[in-house]
Amino acid sequence: MRLSRFIASRYLFSKSNPNVINIISGISVLGYAVGAMALVTVLSVFNGFEQLVQSLYNAFDPDIRIELMEGKAISADSMPLAEIKGMEGVLDLAMILEENVAVAYDDKQGIALMKGVSRNYPGLTKLDSMVYEGELVLQEDERDYAVLGLGVANRLGVSVYNDFTKLGIYVPRKGRGGVNMNPMKMLNQAFVFPRGIFSIDDEINNAYILVPLRLSQQLLEYPNGVSSVEIKLKEGANLDLVQSQIAQLLGDRYKVLNREQQQEALYRVFRYEKWATALILMFILFLLTFTVISSLTMLVMEKRKDISILKSMGAKDSSIRSIFLQEGLLISLMGGLLGLAAGYGICWAQETYGIIGFGGMSSFIVNAYPVHMQWGDFALIFLLILFLGLLTAWLPARKAGRMPLRFKS
Repeated sequence: MRLSRFIASRYLFSKSNPNVINIISGISVLGYAVGAMALVTVLSVFNGFEQLVQSLYNAFDPDIRIELMEGKAISADSMPLAEIKGMEGVLDLAMILEENVAVAYDDKQGIALMKGVSRNYPGLTKLDSMVYEGELVLQEDERDYAVLGLGVANRLGVSVYNDFTKLGIYVPRKGRGGVNMNPMKMLNQAFVFPRGIFSIDDEINNAYILVPLRLSQQLLEYPNGVSSVEIKLKEGANLDLVQSQIAQLLGDRYKVLNREQQQEALYRVFRYEKWATALILMFILFLLTFTVISSLTMLVMEKRKDISILKSMGAKDSSIRSIFLQEGLLISLMGGLLGLAAGYGICWAQETYGIIGFGGMSSFIVNAYPVHMQWGDFALIFLLILFLGLLTAWLPARKAGRMPLRFKS
């Protein structure tokens, strides 16, 4: 085995007799290196964007969210909230009541998703870090306020510094059929000052306004009603265990969702895009293997005399095959390690110094392409390149092992 490895290493780059085969081998090594570098870089950038989006949504989405399977709201008294709050790993919970409402500010109107939240809600989220203007305050003494998504605020022209104009919130009253000469009597309405504006993601920014839970219950005529419960876990808590315990306690009437399940479509898109792009690069890397096959085949043809000498000295067919298999492995190993090292260097530089930015997109949440390296990606790419090295070397190695004795050049 050591002899086979020694001969393979001598064949890889012969200093005494440089020829076209050495050049092709060098190109093969370079191709593997470029492929590995591209895979590391692309996967790390996708990881970076996924981590960035997770950090944004984690400021708004709870660790666990309990929703009704059917219906809009239920009395909080009918839910075992005390038992849930007493579970090991649960830090606190907030009650939520959501509904689409009409909103008006000054002379502008629109539709928004009103999210009524209990008083402890700000402590369960990192939303205060996403406040774009004003502050995250929903209640002071008996006064109620609203905090709006940036998109809603822009549509309505809201200013948190305007102490004269209130935000109007309108909801149809229950059980008021027929025609009324005064349509406003058919609506429950409330007027509150906007206190803050937050910015997370366009989907959230363009939809949500936050108000105190008691205000949403009054407007929707759901005394003590909730549409969902948001739960914050203690640091280090076992998410899967707590989620399964809550699901078992509540039964089939409720959905118990973790953060990934709350944004299932978004995370699915990230994964599909990441691996679809990776597969394209892997396919390009696979096309490179034909160059390696050609290189090794030419090497076998050039080394016919050496093969005959080794066989006459008693080398078995398996030993001859091992030489060229290891030749293919050496090419892929060198290329893979060079590519992984180069990819790591590029990603480290981008992560540390933010070399490649977003150009004129100065309003974006970050100024440079986010990068997050995962060692699992490195291991997967390395194993893929080793596999391709063995795959491409198999046919030339098989041919070399079957080659008959021949001493004439």
